[in-house]
Amino acid sequence: QLEDVFKNLYDKKFTPAEQCRLRSVTVKEGKAKLQDMGPSGASPFELPTIHPSFISKENQQVYTNAMCPDTAGKLNCVERLDLNTNEVDQAHFGPYRYAEEPILVPKSGGDKYDETNAYVLTLVYDTIEHATDCVVLDAANLSGGPIATIRLPCPITSGF
Repeated sequence: QLEDVFKNLYDKKFTPAEQCRLRSVTVKEGKAKLQDMGPSGASPFELPTIHPSFISKENQQVYTNAMCPDTAGKLNCVERLDLNTNEVDQAHFGPYRYAEEPILVPKSGGDKYDETNAYVLTLVYDTIEHATDCVVLDAANLSGGPIATIRLPCPITSGF
């Protein structure tokens, strides 16, 4: 069974050194200074992204797939990190369900300067049903849960 081959992948526990964190780099007088940034309540995460309209511009919101709680060892939720207010908003997908990279799709109309005026799409793999859903979330209210869930015709497991 395919699940037997990859079962240890879902049991991996990551050390703090293996976990992704947001950091800023300031270079002054030939020296680089590294500083942690973002909410202290943020979960360990991978693949941070921002609203596409804010690429190369100052932004406040960062979207990630994350381990909630940070001892989960698996990327089982999607979260929005507010870098100014330090608030964290999370969408959880339930046990044995793991999220892939969040993709932001701007909503048509609305405020183009609002980083939460978007949909967040992610693939969620269910290891029990061996099935994958495309989940659509409102970027402004991740904790409100999916606004649409589309079962894909074949499973797509974790990976690049």
